[in-house]
This record gives sequence, structure tokens and C-alpha cells, in this order.
Amino acid sequence: MLASCPTPEIIARGLHEPVEMHGIDPAGRPILVVAEGSPVADLVDGSPESVPIVLRAAQLRPVRVPDRVRAHVTFHGFLDAVPSDEHSAVMLQLGHTDRFARCEAPPEGCMLLRAEPGYIELDGASVDLAEFRRAAPDPFAQDEAELVHDLLISHPEWLASLYTLLDADVLDGATEIGPSGLDRYGLTFRVRNATGIQETRLPFAAPLDCAAALLDAIHQLLWLAGRRPG
Repeated sequence: MLASCPTPEIIARGLHEPVEMHGIDPAGRPILVVAEGSPVADLVDGSPESVPIVLRAAQLRPVRVPDRVRAHVTFHGFLDAVPSDEHSAVMLQLGHTDRFARCEAPPEGCMLLRAEPGYIELDGASVDLAEFRRAAPDPFAQDEAELVHDLLISHPEWLASLYTLLDADVLDGATEIGPSGLDRYGLTFRVRNATGIQETRLPFAAPLDCAAALLDAIHQLLWLAGRRPG
């Protein structure tokens, strides 16, 4: 979530500042790129110690629906400037994201900040920091919206087959159905029926470790759908 959320917000000592350019290093520490002279840059520059902050972010569904926010994360931690001799290494760590691909230094006129986690909440529940540090961004986090959109526009016949694999109780009386999420573990579908709106999962046979494996995983599901009795 922290790697792919659109615009996290820094809260520190009375300031609230959105950050559009950001990423996560291999240790799970948020890396923030802010303009020199911005309130948060001045705050870090003027402090002899790490600045306590709260970083708030929302994970959005990749489709435009009224309740688009999927989850909230609140990151309590400490913010410091990344030393200039570490800029190149840190930017290379972020090179897997579209925002920082092939960047060896932060944009001119920008400051590179790094947040050390102290306490993290996901939808109000505490996140174990050791588990958080061992985690890695989902391989589809950056491209989820594009991939789901491609399914909707380019492969409606695939979707029609995949729907047959969903639980019959969920599909009973359904008036609207469509994909609403994608991660390494499977596809999520949003179903509207007489009782309201709910989301249901269609898992892959095994977790995927790269985007290249997605097509094979979907074809495997389509094969299973083709074997179901009509």
C-alpha cells in the first residue's frame, strides 16, 4: 500500500503536506521526494534530530466506484533527510517503480527524505514491524489499474468464463459484476445483488512472483472454467 498509494500525506508539528513522488526502499522505509523550501523540507532542515511524523495513505480500488477507498494505513515514524552520498543508491533501490525508473538522483530542486517506522496501523489494526520489514510490494501494485482495465476492455469473454468459477451463492440474483482488484494471490470481483454489494475472491493456484506469470495463471483459471459442466 505504501509503495503504490497515489498521494500519502505527511502530518508533523501542525503541518499537513501531500507527497506525490514517493516509494519504498527494501527495508520498507518510505522514501519521499519533496521540493526544497517546502514546509516539510524546512521542518527537517531546521531540526537537529529526526522529526516525528504520521504518514497517512489510502489504497484505492482500480475501478471508479462510489466507495473507492479499499483500506487505510497510518504510519507513525521518524523523518530524516537522506545524506547526499546515499542518493544514488536510494534512487536505484526505487528503480523498480515507474516513478523512479532510470533515475540516479532526485529531481533538481528536490529533497530526498526517509521515514523510519515506529508503529503502523492498517484499518486501525496494529501491524507487526518485523513482519512489515520482511514484506515486499505486490508485483502488481503499480500496474493493477491498467491490468484490470485491460481485462474489462479487451477480454470480456475471459471475464464471462471467470465469473462461472465464483461461488453460486454470491452470483445468485446478481445484477452487476466486474473485476475490482488484482494481486499476487488472485482476482477480486465486485458483485451487486438484492442484498447489496460485496467483493469475492478468485484465487490463483499459487502466489505469483512476477507480472510475466499472470497470463499463465489466468489461462489456468480459464481452463478450469472450461471443464465445468454447463
